[in-house]
Amino acid sequence: MGRFSANIETSYIFAFSTVLFSMAWFWLSFTFPLRLVSLNYNYFQIGAIGTSASIPFILISYLYRKSKKVHLNLALKLPFLVMIVGSLLLLLGNDKNSIYIGIIVFTGFFQSMWWISAEIETGLLDREGMAEKYSAAWAIPTGIFPLFSGLMLQYIGFYSVYIIVLLLSIIGFFIQPIDSMERVKRKASRRINYRLIVPMSFTGVGMGFITFVVVPIIRHSNYSYLLIGFLLTIYWVMFAIGSIYANFTHIKDQRVFSILSCLLSAFPIILIFGFNIFLLAISLAMSGFGGSMGFSKILSYVNKTESPRDGVFFYESFFSFGFITGTFLGGFLAFYVNIYLALIVFLPAILYSIYLSLWRELDPIIFVPSNPE
Repeated sequence: MGRFSANIETSYIFAFSTVLFSMAWFWLSFTFPLRLVSLNYNYFQIGAIGTSASIPFILISYLYRKSKKVHLNLALKLPFLVMIVGSLLLLLGNDKNSIYIGIIVFTGFFQSMWWISAEIETGLLDREGMAEKYSAAWAIPTGIFPLFSGLMLQYIGFYSVYIIVLLLSIIGFFIQPIDSMERVKRKASRRINYRLIVPMSFTGVGMGFITFVVVPIIRHSNYSYLLIGFLLTIYWVMFAIGSIYANFTHIKDQRVFSILSCLLSAFPIILIFGFNIFLLAISLAMSGFGGSMGFSKILSYVNKTESPRDGVFFYESFFSFGFITGTFLGGFLAFYVNIYLALIVFLPAILYSIYLSLWRELDPIIFVPSNPE
C-alpha cells in the first residue's frame, strides 16, 4: 500500500486527498434523500435511513481509541474502495430496489472510518492550525458541489453523479497519503473539558435535519433539483467561509466559539415564522457558518489535549447523537405532526448557549493538570 501513497506529513497531498474524499462522499450522499423521495419514501423513513450514516461514527471512534498506524492507514484507504464499489453498483442500476438501502448503509458505515482516522491524524501530527486547515480542505469544495449536483440531476440524471463519484474515488485511492510511523501525541499538561464539545451535537442536529428532512420536504413540494442544489450551496458556501474565517481567527476563550456554534446552528428555528425560500436561505446560511465553527474550532480544541483518539471519540459521539436527533426525531415530528413542531429539535442549542454564557467558573475548570502535584 505504501508504494502508491505519499506520507501523510506531506500536508498539501493530505489536503488534496481530503478534497477528493469530501467531494466524492458529499456528491454521493447528496443524491440519497432525493432518490429516496423519488422512490416514494416519506420524511420519517428518509430520516431513519439517514441515521445509518451517523451511528457508525460512535462505534468506529470508540474502537479507534486504541488504534495503531495500520488501523489508521486502513481507514484512510478502504473507504475509497467502498465508494468505488458503491458507485459501480449504482451505475449498474441498483438504485431502484432494496439493494439501494444497503448501499446507503454500507457506504455510510465506511465513510466514517476515513473522517475519524483523518481527524486523529490532525492531532497526532501536532501542528498548530492543522485542524482548521483540515476543516477548510474538506469544506471549501463542498461549497460548490450542490449546485453542480443539482444541475446534473436536473438535466442529465443520477448516473452522471455516480460516474463523477467513481472517478474521484479511484483518483483518491491512489493519492491518499498514509502514515509511515507509529505516533504518540506529546503529553499535554491540560485535559479536555467536555462541556465545550457538547455544541458538536447541535451542529449535528442542523446538518442532519437539513440534509434528511428539509431536502425531502422541498423535493416533495415539487421544487427542482437545481433549486435544491442552489439552496444547499448557500449552506455549504457559508460553511466554507466559516472554515476559512476559523483558520485565521485566534481567540483563547474556546467558549466564544462554542456559543457561536450553538446559536448559529440553531438558526433554522426561524422557519417557525414561515417555511418559505427566503427564510430557508437565511437559516441555511447562518446554520452553515455556525456548523463550521463547531467542526474546525472544537476539533482544534480536542487536538490540543493529550489524547486525540479519546478527544475524537467524544467529538464524533456528540456530533452523531445530534445528527441522529435531527434525522430521526426531526423526521418523525415532521411527518407525523408538522414541520413547525419538528423545529423544537433546535431549542436545546439555544438553551445550552445561555448556559455557556452564564458559566462563571469557566477559567478554573477548562483545563485540569494531568499530573497534579
